[in-house]
Amino acid sequence: MTLLDEQPGTTLGSTEADAFIEEARRRRRRRWWTVGAVLVAVTLTAGLLIGLNGSSSQGRSPGVQQPPVTFAGVASTDHGALRLVGFHGLQIAVPARWRLEDQRCGTAVADTVLYPDLSTADCYLTSPPRITVVTFFELDTAIRLGWGKAAFRPLSDEGQKVSVGWLAATRQWPRLLVLFAPEVGAAVSIESPNEATAERLMSSVRIVKVDADGCPSKVGDLHPAGPAALPGASSDLVPGAPIGVALCRYEDLWLAESAHASGHAVSTLVAILNSLKPGSSHLPSDFHELPSECAQDAHRGFLLRFSYPTGIEPVFVHISGCGVLSAANGSRSVQIDGPIVTALVDAVGYGAFPGPSGLVGVPPGG
Repeated sequence: MTLLDEQPGTTLGSTEADAFIEEARRRRRRRWWTVGAVLVAVTLTAGLLIGLNGSSSQGRSPGVQQPPVTFAGVASTDHGALRLVGFHGLQIAVPARWRLEDQRCGTAVADTVLYPDLSTADCYLTSPPRITVVTFFELDTAIRLGWGKAAFRPLSDEGQKVSVGWLAATRQWPRLLVLFAPEVGAAVSIESPNEATAERLMSSVRIVKVDADGCPSKVGDLHPAGPAALPGASSDLVPGAPIGVALCRYEDLWLAESAHASGHAVSTLVAILNSLKPGSSHLPSDFHELPSECAQDAHRGFLLRFSYPTGIEPVFVHISGCGVLSAANGSRSVQIDGPIVTALVDAVGYGAFPGPSGLVGVPPGG
């Protein structure tokens, strides 16, 4: 496989500024948290307003204006005119000008990348013609959709076997270029009016152990392995002055979405984390999950990998589930609240969530 190479006449875009505010605004059309049909709006304090910039589970008319995103600085890694994005260890290069999850009700409205955890309802939208859409899937989902019938050709990427093939158009799906990667349990499809564009995009796919943002493709656990190494970690969740951070979100211990931040954005994130009260949180008593969902929640959450001149220091964040919800570094555990939940979900997404306004804080020993 070769890295995607922009060719004259294709739809590939130009480099855009890696300013946090603009990147956060165009990265995603934000999903609102849902429980059934209930939408929960979050009011942020401490001078930090993070916009709810996208579609609710009930759908929104294109004319509805959302509050602006003002938590600036989170971005996927850009390489010139390209952005590297990934899922489950599959990494693909797409035009840097694309918004991620640019959709309404799960339907793409422009050239975009879609992730498999969209929490949306079908509002019978039809995608505009002549757009290119890259969609990640868990492998078992792609198999259930019948995509194993594609005319696959085997390829190898550094020892990892993948298969690529075209899937004929049906009443449910347009003609798609599909890649299966059994060893990482993932698949990716590309819909495009230009087959050469789809082939070039697919040729950029890599299987990686650590993605371009600095996130491991798979982790063994989402809890600290022991006490934090840096001095001050028992009094500050993020001690000292990190120079960057990789924001990694995991589902079933596989990397689902990632981003990175540096400069002022890191300082903002550190200030939020260090302002959180010691202890932990839990969901309100009227929120109930099935045992199977509890087990899934134990394997999903966020890993924040803060970079220092001396190395990487992790912080683990859990925002939903049946157990303890907290942000922890191994020496300190803190309650989570609306601002940190919304900041992380805006940056790297999440599935349906009952809403951070309902979280109940528990002090240490409480």
